[in-house]
Amino acid sequence: ALTINDEWHYYEIKTSTARLCIREALGQILEYTHYNCQQHVTNLFIIGQYKPSDREINYISLLRQLYNLPIYYQWYDLSTHTLSNCY
Repeated sequence: ALTINDEWHYYEIKTSTARLCIREALGQILEYTHYNCQQHVTNLFIIGQYKPSDREINYISLLRQLYNLPIYYQWYDLSTHTLSNCY
């Protein structure tokens, strides 16, 4: 998605548990970001349908810190049709 500030945000949507969503999406979202290197991507979002545990939130945070990745997890609540804040 191209934002109004001309920044690119990439989204990968998965339907597994939060842990599996992260595992399944990570390679894909990194490929989208770096394979063609045509846009400056500012944020990477993994969207799942389940709320992450504290362990999964810590894992995403660790990925941001160790590898300087602008990566976040959000979950979409099917019952309320709302997207959570970023983790």
